[in-house]
Amino acid sequence: MLGPAGRQALATLAASAPASAQDAVRIERPGEAGVSLDIRATGRDAVPGRIEDGVVVYRRAEPSTDVIVVLGASRVEELRLLRGPEAPSVARYELRPGPGVSAVRQRAGRIEVLDGSGRVAFQTSRAYALDVGGTRRPVSLRLGSAGDVPVLEAQVSLAGLRFPVLVDPEWVAGPEWPAELLVALGSVRLEHDSAADVELFVGGNKQDGKGKDKGAPVKD
Repeated sequence: MLGPAGRQALATLAASAPASAQDAVRIERPGEAGVSLDIRATGRDAVPGRIEDGVVVYRRAEPSTDVIVVLGASRVEELRLLRGPEAPSVARYELRPGPGVSAVRQRAGRIEVLDGSGRVAFQTSRAYALDVGGTRRPVSLRLGSAGDVPVLEAQVSLAGLRFPVLVDPEWVAGPEWPAELLVALGSVRLEHDSAADVELFVGGNKQDGKGKDKGAPVKD
């Protein structure tokens, strides 16, 4: 994982990005045992992630596709940058909830993850694609399963769009949690990186390992 090693006391959501594009992004509710979700895309190459301008980038993780994970102050977002017509228009994700999750469901076009009390701990926002000319198109989200594992399918029609095209979904804290959202990506490093490369992203600002602001905001 590319973090987090530390947790923030005021956080309503914490997230970590994987070292490889084949592994899962994890989101969790700090202080709520087992309220977590691992989101693993299927069919990707094992390309390593790199920290670039406050986001984690996986180059050519799929045909003609870069994957970008954004851990911002208000969301956890996976962007697929489709560079040409060979890029897949469908992405599939295995959703593996933690033991504190009671259900994963689809409602009103969103995917919702419920805690043990039936509250929405995490949910997707409305997903969309945006092409280089500024044309915006909705992305269809569908919840299915592979055996006992929930599977999220995100599909967009690329007909008429101009490449490159950015496609999400993003995950946010549920509406029944406090509105203040703090995402911490702590001790950011790949397994083979040195401790000197450690950086901390707190509340959208990049800091060094001593907590000093480096003045480079994470892009929201």
